[in-house]
Amino acid sequence: MAGGSGVVGYSEQGGVGVGTAATVNVFLSGSGPLVSVRSAYLAQLRRIAPPELVDRVAELAELAGFCLDEQRGPYVWWQAGPWAGKSALLSTFVLDPPAQVRSRVQVVAFFITARLAGSDTRAAFTAAVSEQLVALTGQQPPPVTDEGLREAWLLDLLARAAQECRLRGMRLVLLVDGLDEDRSTSSGGSAHSIAGLLPGDPPAGMRVIVAGRANPPVPDDVPDWHPLRDPGIVRRLSASAYAQNLRRLSKAELRRLADGSPVEQDLLGLLTAARGGLSGPDLRELTGAGLVEIEDVLHTVAGRTFARRTAHWDPGTGREVYLLGHEELQQAATGYLGESGLATYCARLHVWADSYRTPGNGRAAWPAGTPEYLLRGYPGMLTAAHDLRRLVTLVTDPARHDRMLDLTDGDATALTEITVCQNLVLAGPEPDLNAMLRLCIRRTSLAGSNNQIPTILPAVWATLGQPDRAEALARSITDPYGQARALTAVVEAIAGADPERARELAVGAESVARSITDPYAQARALAAVSAAITGADPAWAESVARSITVTYGQARALAAVVAGADPERARELAVGAESVARSITDPYAQARALAAVSAAITGADPAWAESVARSITVTYGQARALAAVVEAVAGADPGWAESVARSITDSYEQARALTAVVEAVAGADPGWAESVARSITDPYAQARALAAVSAAIIGADSERARELAVGAESVARSITDSYEQARALTAVVEAVAGADPGWAESVARSITDPYAQARALAAVVGAVAGADPGWAESVARSITITSVQARALTAVAAVVARPDPERAGRILGGVLAVVSWRVPMSVLAKCWPQVVLQCLEELSGNERS
Repeated sequence: MAGGSGVVGYSEQGGVGVGTAATVNVFLSGSGPLVSVRSAYLAQLRRIAPPELVDRVAELAELAGFCLDEQRGPYVWWQAGPWAGKSALLSTFVLDPPAQVRSRVQVVAFFITARLAGSDTRAAFTAAVSEQLVALTGQQPPPVTDEGLREAWLLDLLARAAQECRLRGMRLVLLVDGLDEDRSTSSGGSAHSIAGLLPGDPPAGMRVIVAGRANPPVPDDVPDWHPLRDPGIVRRLSASAYAQNLRRLSKAELRRLADGSPVEQDLLGLLTAARGGLSGPDLRELTGAGLVEIEDVLHTVAGRTFARRTAHWDPGTGREVYLLGHEELQQAATGYLGESGLATYCARLHVWADSYRTPGNGRAAWPAGTPEYLLRGYPGMLTAAHDLRRLVTLVTDPARHDRMLDLTDGDATALTEITVCQNLVLAGPEPDLNAMLRLCIRRTSLAGSNNQIPTILPAVWATLGQPDRAEALARSITDPYGQARALTAVVEAIAGADPERARELAVGAESVARSITDPYAQARALAAVSAAITGADPAWAESVARSITVTYGQARALAAVVAGADPERARELAVGAESVARSITDPYAQARALAAVSAAITGADPAWAESVARSITVTYGQARALAAVVEAVAGADPGWAESVARSITDSYEQARALTAVVEAVAGADPGWAESVARSITDPYAQARALAAVSAAIIGADSERARELAVGAESVARSITDSYEQARALTAVVEAVAGADPGWAESVARSITDPYAQARALAAVVGAVAGADPGWAESVARSITITSVQARALTAVAAVVARPDPERAGRILGGVLAVVSWRVPMSVLAKCWPQVVLQCLEELSGNERS
């Protein structure tokens, strides 16, 4: 093959070692390498290409012309039936292109291979193309775990690479072979195809070459305007006489193997059932045959039937894996084996996998040297078979993911297989919530939230009536601060049902908190203990609070105890808390502590609370504290509250305080409330206040209520800053959603900021879910921000769980597929406690350390 190519490919010029090749430059230009890297995918390409391409000179020239001709469109689709030689043609073009393109074209390529598990999905495409683009641009991939973000980064990198090529006088070409072998959507659910990821308007003159059979048709996720739907891009490839002869010989060889020796039958059966990807040592373990005998069959006796690829994650070792040489051979072999024969070989693979998952005899699961197939290919086999029980167990196994992390330095592959499994579960007639929750818990852990999980879990166990498990799990946390917080959360969870046990646990939490050496962490932990026991034992809570050595923490903790003490003792505590707060020398810390004292005494003595708030020397801190006093007393004494509000000098906090007054009196005296609302100078607060009056009177005077709502909207739209306008419109929607949801939805949809719109629509969902869950679900599904949509759908599920548990389960299954398990946990724990208990059992002992 010729060297000096400008494509991803083979060159003998000063490159770096890849696989068994001596020197390879992955991306070259006429003036030398742009970026030179080790490319795992290059080694795969060299295994795909034939030793010699016969009678395809004209086609190679046509491919070159497509890449170079300025008048050509961005896409071409080479179509042909099986054994036409498509892959041979394109792999040769990539590795040994015609001379005219060698310094003028850069190619990134992906060959979809359905008979090699893990090489026929959108995730595999993203990984392979990303690797090549990193080599071309030098841009390292961001540490993202979300599949959608990885794909967005890939498309952005394609655009950058195309632009860089144009600046160098070259053209970027994306080449994808085997579109008909894409299995990305086989898991159902929300899965998407490789074709759906190909750019509809390739940037900076980029060209796209695809190849495959005419059927199956273009996937549904490819939009109508996409070039792939243009029949004018199709180029029919004539069948290769050489390939047809190879087809005949391979089929004859396959039939002989099916009736051959026990070893030959086993090799055919195992590679067919596994969908390729087994190495020689793997097959030795599975068959008991010697490696020499295995290689003799696969390399010589049946050399046409089987193909070889390098190991995906460690190509440098030279280890090879085997697969059927053509998709048609895979299908023929499946037919020869029959359903029972295939099941027998699948069972042998399952037993082999279990020997690594649960080895017994004290041996570690998934040890170093675990076959790559079990980490990468086996999930694809289970997915194709829709074997959900085994697949869920496999892809939620932390020890296996740890081994994958050792090999890949990331969790992207693990997260992708979880997503595939989730899609498969959701595609079922009735999603398995147990499976979805297990998958969600594992995904959340991998995505970086695992450090928070242990302190949350004990309280969940306690809520579900498992205090022993809750305590045991809390005490298993080795970090003293985390253990103290976890025990405190359990105390809060069981205080009402089992006060004696709660007290015992509180003693333990206090003891652990006192063992914390960092004074600030200790202060936070002791304050949490004090707050948890205030209701049951205010004197003990006071004692714990007074023992805090950090002055600011002690003042806030004492203020928190005030609410649980009897009136006389509460006043003494408040005096003490105020005294401690005033001893703080840092003005900002003192302001926060005095604000906490003011808030604690507002209900019992608002005048004293006002006095404490006014004594704060930090201007903004004083304003916030006074506004908090107003909010607390507005309902009981609106006149006094308004007077205090108008004395606040900070315009924002004054507006907040006056809005609280309006909201408190709108129902009883809408005229006064409207007058106060219109006096507010801040347009955001005025819009919110007018909307509150509207919501309060809609039952008594719908016409006037609508006028006020329209006025509130008008005030909001008068704000010129787009962010502040969106905030104001959202506040209007939140205020009127319960009273006039239809109008509120209309206003929400007019908000252009996506986050503000999502929040506003969520308010509509919350307002109408009880009365019209169907409409609420429809609105929720239209929310474009995933996290907000998930919370809105959870609210709908909570409403319909009792009358329609199947519908609620399906809604929550979708929620679990995209956000943390903590989002729907309260609903799940209430309606499906056994599911939650079983999943928490799985999680408790299985988190990555």
